[in-house]
Amino acid sequence: MKPTGKLLLIFEVIALFIGGSLLSRVIGGAFGLREWLSEADAFLQAGSVDFVEVSYRSVVGSLLKYGTIFLLVIGFLKLRRQKIKPVFALTTNRKSWSYLFRVGVLIFCVAGLVPKILFGLWPFGLVGDGPAHWQILNENWDWSFWLYALTTAIIIPPIVEELFFRGYAQKRFGDGFSVGVSIILMAIMFATFHTQYFQLDIISLGNLVMLFVSSVMLGYSRHYTGSLIPGLIAHALVNISVIGTPSLILSGVMLIAIIGYRKALIRHWNNFKALV
Repeated sequence: MKPTGKLLLIFEVIALFIGGSLLSRVIGGAFGLREWLSEADAFLQAGSVDFVEVSYRSVVGSLLKYGTIFLLVIGFLKLRRQKIKPVFALTTNRKSWSYLFRVGVLIFCVAGLVPKILFGLWPFGLVGDGPAHWQILNENWDWSFWLYALTTAIIIPPIVEELFFRGYAQKRFGDGFSVGVSIILMAIMFATFHTQYFQLDIISLGNLVMLFVSSVMLGYSRHYTGSLIPGLIAHALVNISVIGTPSLILSGVMLIAIIGYRKALIRHWNNFKALV
C-alpha cells in the first residue's frame, strides 16, 4: 500500500471512532439525553454518590457511544463486503477455554502489575491524586459501589474497547501495515483516547504508559491466539478496583506469577520483536 493509502487508512479508523462519538452526542441531544448523561460525571465528584443512578446513566452513555461507533464500523465493513465475525475475533479459534483463560490471567499479571502497585501507594499520597473521579474510591464499598464498578469498569468497557481497538482497529491497520506496526498503531490510539490520564502526577502518567504497554500485549495476544477472549479476561481483571494494602499484596502475587512464567514471556517478547 502506498504511503497516502496508509495515511487514509489511519484517518479512517480514527474518524470512525471520533465521528461515532460525536454522532452519539448529537443523537443524545436530539432525544434530550445530553445533559442527563453529562450529570453522571458531576455526581461522581459529589460528596455522597448515588452509585445506582450513576451506573444507570453511565451504561446508557456507553451503549449510546459505542453502539453508534459500531454501527458506523459495520456499515464500512458492509461497504467493503467484508465478513464481520472474523474482524472482531469473537471465537476460541479452536483453543481450549482453560488455555485462553490462563493467557488472559498472565497478561493481567504483566500489564496490571505497575497500575496495582500505584493504586497500592495511592491512598498514602505517594503518587499524586490522579483523575478527579477516582475520589469515589474513598466512598463506602457497599453493593451499590460494586454495581457501579461492574457495569462501568469490569464488564462494559472491556467488551466495547476490545471489540473496537483489538478487534476492528488492529485488523483494519493490518490491511496496510505489518502485524507489529498495526499493533503499535492501535496501542497508540488506545492510550491517546484515555485523556483522563493526561495530567502531571505519577499515578496518571504511570497508568498512561501502562495503557500503551498493556495494549501492545493485548494486541499481540489477539494475533497469537486468534481470539479476543484473553484480552477480554485481562482487561476485566485490570479494571477491578483494589487499592491500598490489598493492592500491594495482589501485586506480590502477580510478580510471583511473572517470575514463574518468565521464560514463556521472554519467548513471546522475542516473537513480538520479530513481528515489528
